[in-house]
Amino acid sequence: MAWIVALATLVLSNGEASSQTLYRTTRVLDEKGNACQSASPCTAIETDEVSVDAGRSRTVLVQCPGDHPNLLGWDARRHEHITVGVVATGTGGLTLVIGNNADATGSATVILGCTEQRIRPTSYLQSVGAVPTNRRAVISNAP
Repeated sequence: MAWIVALATLVLSNGEASSQTLYRTTRVLDEKGNACQSASPCTAIETDEVSVDAGRSRTVLVQCPGDHPNLLGWDARRHEHITVGVVATGTGGLTLVIGNNADATGSATVILGCTEQRIRPTSYLQSVGAVPTNRRAVISNAP
């Protein structure tokens, strides 16, 4: 009989711990100014907000506008549990995958650094993500 109580306690405590998320899903992380990289002249262009359902990912193509057709760099404002990564690059745009690492819907707004003149950057930002800020609360409640 004692082993049944111990097993039930273990199952219940594991269920409680797994219902918490490592991420603070309402926290929004601002972009860090990587789009234009202090280049002048460069115009920062914000894309429409992209929403991603819990545990899912989306692939999106983002392009610089015709009057500033050359991509210099990019950045993203996003929820803490959202990651954004480059899949492919082109002269005036990027293909990105936006992933949701939590059990709540999240979103990202991509900021492109676009120029009139073609400037060949030596490198692009490859991805943005975050360390879960709620990890200590989850770990301290674990059995």
